[in-house]
Amino acid sequence: MIIYKVPTNYHKGIMEFEVKNINNDGTFNYINPCWADKISIKPFIPKDGYNQPTFFLNYEEAKIFIIDRIKNKIADYEARIKKCHATLNNI
Repeated sequence: MIIYKVPTNYHKGIMEFEVKNINNDGTFNYINPCWADKISIKPFIPKDGYNQPTFFLNYEEAKIFIIDRIKNKIADYEARIKKCHATLNNI
């Protein structure tokens, strides 16, 4: 089974992993390509939100997740820029 990972630093893009087996507790084992002999165990749904990598069963869901994160980041920066412009105008 192939799954897709969006790392915490989503600028790295979408990574593809092969799942070796799915455990009963909602976690799965996969081989990390950086360390070919190491099997990592990760949950499907991260507990800490954006502070952990997120895994998806198909590429399209991962793509939508990254697009939403980028749009939220852009909106956040636009709000910061507006606030800075308002401060600058008040000086």
